[in-house]
Amino acid sequence: MIAVEAKLKLSPRLVLQAANYKRFAHRVWIAVPVDSDEPAIEVRAGDALLFDHVVDLGIGILACRRRPGGAYEVWPIHWPRLNQLDWVARDAFVDRYRRVFEEAHAVKPNQESRYPRLR
Repeated sequence: MIAVEAKLKLSPRLVLQAANYKRFAHRVWIAVPVDSDEPAIEVRAGDALLFDHVVDLGIGILACRRRPGGAYEVWPIHWPRLNQLDWVARDAFVDRYRRVFEEAHAVKPNQESRYPRLR
């Protein structure tokens, strides 16, 4: 499972949200918009300490530049590390979105939950 957190700029809140996704996703990316032809330099120049913290956390960084017609050009600036998942968080996440995963044929339908549902 891959998670991508997209925001309008690299911020501590973005990094905290992305780090939280490491509980249930194998790889985590953050996506931020850029304007220049040097996306890595632009993203790092915004906040070098935060950029280095993202790299230390093993979170990937995608730089996205808008193109005419609504398309985007995307550059992977830093590749994410493979996470060791918290199986309880992963299973709770899959159970929470089971209907979506079943429609996508990502999990088998009609499996019983390991967790009781409160209604």
